[in-house]
Amino acid sequence: MKNIFKNTLLVLFLFLVPPGAASGQDKANASYADGVLIVNDMRYEMAAIPAGKFLMGSDSGKADEKPAHLAQLGAFSMGKTEVTFGLWQAVMGEDAEKIEGDKNYPAEGFSWDECDDFINTLNDLTGGNFRLPTEAEWEYACRAGTSGDTYGDLDAIAWYAGTSGGQIHAVGQKQPNAWGLYDMLGNVWEYCQDEYDENYYPTAPIKNPGGRAATDLRVNRGGSSHSGAKVVRAANRSMVHPSNRYGGIGFRLAAGPGN
Repeated sequence: MKNIFKNTLLVLFLFLVPPGAASGQDKANASYADGVLIVNDMRYEMAAIPAGKFLMGSDSGKADEKPAHLAQLGAFSMGKTEVTFGLWQAVMGEDAEKIEGDKNYPAEGFSWDECDDFINTLNDLTGGNFRLPTEAEWEYACRAGTSGDTYGDLDAIAWYAGTSGGQIHAVGQKQPNAWGLYDMLGNVWEYCQDEYDENYYPTAPIKNPGGRAATDLRVNRGGSSHSGAKVVRAANRSMVHPSNRYGGIGFRLAAGPGN
């Protein structure tokens, strides 16, 4: 009789208590309006990127950067900084792997797949359409109307081998580009949505290029705090396996039309 009573109480408890409450896990309080994302006490700002055209790639770069070619993009939004450890913890909650990084440092060391899971969770919380930027969007936003290797004096805009002391730094400490984006070059590499194809550029479409299914690799851009000046360039391309974790690779959010 005692066991029947206990089982009855357990059934009533599971029925009446909301999911997650028994484990002490509360759903994050999240909102997104006017380019400002707030999850619990963490704030993340998005910049409006105008529609436009630019020359993507570099005729003086590596083979996979050639040829420089015209790309035309619609308007979208881009995170002013990389996603931070603080935002990661706020979104992923108590079930997230223990994070030891400072809240204002870029969330790095996660795989592309894990970052994709983060974005899916964030969209569930906010009802938004956040995503990773396409490779074309990333380069267009990085250049911000410029056409050289960098969008400014490298020492002023980037934590790279010449300025970082071999360390990753808090986001938003260097000068932003003309569209208000920080750390597009250096500090940590940034994941993009596209699958990597070294031969994509010669046949890439002009309007909203989004890569093509060619390999099981994903594009990452921008260089890191350990990269030299030859690597920390707007046109430089690299690639990773999506399921592997890599130190020194993070990501920033994009939102809007895309490809």
